[in-house]
Amino acid sequence: MTLTVESLKTLKVAELREELDRRGLDSTGLKAALLARLEEALASSAAPAPVGGDGDAAPAAAAPAAAAAPDAAAPAPLPVQTEAVPAPITAEKVRSMELAKAERTLASFSSSFFNVLMFSTSFF
Repeated sequence: MTLTVESLKTLKVAELREELDRRGLDSTGLKAALLARLEEALASSAAPAPVGGDGDAAPAAAAPAAAAAPDAAAPAPLPVQTEAVPAPITAEKVRSMELAKAERTLASFSSSFFNVLMFSTSFF
């Protein structure tokens, strides 16, 4: 995908960071800083081709060397960190959770009922 200054503004922060990482640039900061950094990188990569002393383009032998340089300078990929996936909730686990909730509700109700009973008998 060819990036332009206009297309950068439509990218999300994660996409901006990915593009900066791909170019070996700092990918920290707010979206405005990321945009500015990437726009600067685009401007510097869109610089005109070098011109030889006689006004002609640089020799073709320099082009392969320039093309190989970005690959050699590319940072090593970071290891992928995977998140632990929680175990699926089984029917038995659901029943256990419902039973625990019912027990808590019953205990709360019993305690409240006991308190009302004790309070009402204290007047006699």
